[in-house]
Amino acid sequence: MPTYTVANLEFELFNGQEVIRMGGPCICDARLNNELIIEKCLSQNFVYDEKGNLLFFLQYHKINYYEYFTINFYQILTKETYQFTREFDMAYLGSLISDHELEIFHAFHDKFRDKSSVFNLDDEDFILLD
Repeated sequence: MPTYTVANLEFELFNGQEVIRMGGPCICDARLNNELIIEKCLSQNFVYDEKGNLLFFLQYHKINYYEYFTINFYQILTKETYQFTREFDMAYLGSLISDHELEIFHAFHDKFRDKSSVFNLDDEDFILLD
């Protein structure tokens, strides 16, 4: 899987696998500077907030037959991962609209503008992951 540079650090995706039949989406694990930051995230759908030094991504969850995604973020300076509590059947991260707003798509891609909405970071609850 590919390697990128984020905040002058090596960002690597690995252990890729398809989770929902029909050609996608694919999930993977991610490391930043050789440290595991998240498992089972939507591959190649990350948004970096340079100002806040945050890396946003979607994490896949499966409990029995229930599958869902959450929006998570990694604080690069403190090396902490957080998860918003809202669940999505399907989602794709667009871009940061402002310091407090993230565009999301209610699909596994960003091709349909009518499937987009604004995720206000200040209005959502989140937790620190262990």
